Amino acid sequence: MFKALINGEIIKNAFMGVSILSNDVKLNFNENEVSIKTVDDANVCMVSLNLKKDAFDYFDASSSSIGLNVKTAHELLKDAKKDEPIEIELLEKESKIKFSMGKLSYSLVLLNIDAIKKEPKTPKIDLPVKAIISGEDFKKAIKAAEKVSDYIVFNADTEGLKMSSKGEMRDMSLTIPKEDLKEYSIRDDKSVRSMFSLEYVSEIAKVFVNAEEIELRIGNDFPILMKSNIARDEGFIEYLLAPRVEEGY
Repeated sequence: MFKALINGEIIKNAFMGVSILSNDVKLNFNENEVSIKTVDDANVCMVSLNLKKDAFDYFDASSSSIGLNVKTAHELLKDAKKDEPIEIELLEKESKIKFSMGKLSYSLVLLNIDAIKKEPKTPKIDLPVKAIISGEDFKKAIKAAEKVSDYIVFNADTEGLKMSSKGEMRDMSLTIPKEDLKEYSIRDDKSVRSMFSLEYVSEIAKVFVNAEEIELRIGNDFPILMKSNIARDEGFIEYLLAPRVEEGY
């Protein structure tokens, strides 16, 4: 059983955040939360979505999982007006999920859950840097990097965080001293540097477009974790993106 009511902007952004990596996903729910975990076809980036019960205006669920084409679901929900409440109901007998927006409703056929790729396990990695930056600084750095190259480099040391990119004719950098970050820590006073494809980071930046703060966890040529709270801090979406390693960068 699953029936819930939620602000349209919250669920649209949540579904978009997953659909940039994968179409067909397993949506899990229980009496306390809704969650999705999936990875893109190239196994380069993993996304985890969690919406707690309190993120919803109404929430009634029992433990279960369904197969959902999240990209199609997001396309259907685009018809909702800004901040319009959306009712979501699982129609078990029909093997459908129903989305209602005022007088308009859509029903979407569920997917065979056995045909959906297995949920990835979160790798155990040690990321020595934690930085919480403003959403504005994150967006500014990504937009600038897109004008220069197809990658972005994250540097961190005891002084703070730098995001940079270098092309054949131009380069850019955005430096944030540690005192200008809401939170910053670096273990063992080591400096780290990792490079990532803007093909992925730019799409993630679109999901984080309204985020006030973004948490970054960084290592040296390790995956980067990018996380933002959603739904009045009653949920989050996070990405774990593998580095792009090239000689001489």
